[in-house]
Amino acid sequence: MPFKFSLKEIRNSFFIISIIYFLISAIEIVGDISGAIEVVYLTKPLLMPLLILLYIPTWNQYKDNLSKLLIGALFFAFIGDVALMFVSLSEHYFLLGLGAFMITQILYAFVFSKAGGSFRMLSQPKWLFVLLVFGGIYFLLMNSLYDQLNEMKIPVLIYGAVVCLMGFTSTMRKPNQLSYYLVFIGACFFVASDSLIAINKFLYSADLFLAQPSIMILYVLAQYFIVVGLIKAYKQ
Repeated sequence: MPFKFSLKEIRNSFFIISIIYFLISAIEIVGDISGAIEVVYLTKPLLMPLLILLYIPTWNQYKDNLSKLLIGALFFAFIGDVALMFVSLSEHYFLLGLGAFMITQILYAFVFSKAGGSFRMLSQPKWLFVLLVFGGIYFLLMNSLYDQLNEMKIPVLIYGAVVCLMGFTSTMRKPNQLSYYLVFIGACFFVASDSLIAINKFLYSADLFLAQPSIMILYVLAQYFIVVGLIKAYKQ
């Protein structure tokens, strides 16, 4: 039997969990900058569970398939977060993280395309233009990385395409709503975060100045905006 939440309880829990989320995020980022790896290990795995908690009142209220897919996306993002913490031990963790985040991106793309959108919209010129923009981002990034990818060519090329598809589908929802803009901005931040991961790893051998905290700032904002945007979609 699902828990029942009053409007006041929902608002209070939303505010409290949001504060905790950004506080934990800030501690994690400081840990990255200072090299305090133990702090990162303690804080980073908490981020996605906090966003799941943030979404639970909406999930319990509607119990629709898209909400379940969103929870699934956050769960696989949690797996990806944990896996990428151990990349220094083995490249296998990078592949595991890549795979987990690819599932996250696929689930997000499905949620975005079904939440008020349709692939039939591609017949409209403006959506073809948006598709070309994300396609151009994909081409430029992959072209710059290609010679450095070596045995990672196929996984990274596939992942890059999925990330850009996720970004594109975020534009297919109903516009002129706060929910739309939050999700779109979050998706763009996610594309930027993942692009910076690839640039840092393959072009700068993981030595780009302040790359990791920059990646985390973009990622933390991306996930929060997407989740909050989808919460607000139910209230508009």
